[in-house]
Amino acid sequence: VRDLDYGGKNSATIKVDKLDFDPPTVTVSGGSNSWSKDDQVITITASDSQSGVDEKWYKVVSNTEEIPTEGLTKLTGNTITVSDEGKYYIYYKIYDNAGDTETGREANKTEGFKLVQIDKTTPEITFGEYSAGSGMTVTVKDGEDGTGLSGLASVTYKIENSEETLKTENISVSGKTNVSFTLTEIPAGDIRITVTAVDNVGNSFVSYKDIHVDIVSVDHMGRHGIYLLGWNMERRNSYLRGCRLESG
Repeated sequence: VRDLDYGGKNSATIKVDKLDFDPPTVTVSGGSNSWSKDDQVITITASDSQSGVDEKWYKVVSNTEEIPTEGLTKLTGNTITVSDEGKYYIYYKIYDNAGDTETGREANKTEGFKLVQIDKTTPEITFGEYSAGSGMTVTVKDGEDGTGLSGLASVTYKIENSEETLKTENISVSGKTNVSFTLTEIPAGDIRITVTAVDNVGNSFVSYKDIHVDIVSVDHMGRHGIYLLGWNMERRNSYLRGCRLESG
C-alpha cells in the first residue's frame, strides 16, 4: 500500500499482511467405522492454502460431550495408532499460522472427534452345575463383564455321547452382549456339552463340560419311576452301590 501526499507523490510505503480467516482443511481417514479386533491407524491430513498448517494436537477421550483443554499430545506426523480395547474417541485440533501473539489473536483451528471401537476379547462361557430337577444353566458374555464390546453374533450348543451327536441348537442373541440358557432333558449316559460363541468381530471361543446322567429306579408312593440324576464321576460309583437298576 502506498501513501500519497497532497501533491500526488509517494510519501511512504506501508506493508499490510495478508489476512487469513479460514481454518485449515482437515481429512481424517483410516480406522474402522464399526467394531474391529485389530489395532487402528488413524491418519489426519491437514492443508491451508493461505497461512499454512501449524501445530496439530490430539487426545484419547471417552466421550464427545466436552472439548479437552489439557493433556493433549502434539502430533508430529500424520498418523495415530491406537490399540486399547473398548469404545472411545480421538479428539484432534489443527491450527494454521494466522495467529498474532501481539494482538492476542488465536490462530484459526479445525477440531473434531474420530470414533474408535476395538474388541480383542473372546466371549466368556460359564457352565453351571447340572441337577435332574433344574437342568444346567449356561451363561455367555462378550468380554469379562459382558458390556462395552462388540456384542454376540452367535451362540450354539451341542449335546453328544461317545457315539453320536444327540442335539444341536442355535441360541437367539440378536443385539445382546450376554445371554443365559438352561439345558434340560439331557439324555442318560456319559454326555459332553459343547458351546461355541462368536462375537461381532469374529472373536470365537469353544468350551465344553462332561457330565454323567444316570437312570435310577426308586420307589415312590408304591410306584417305580425313572429319574435322571446328574453326578460327578467320583460320586456316581459310590452312590450306585446298593441301588437296584430297573428298566420298568
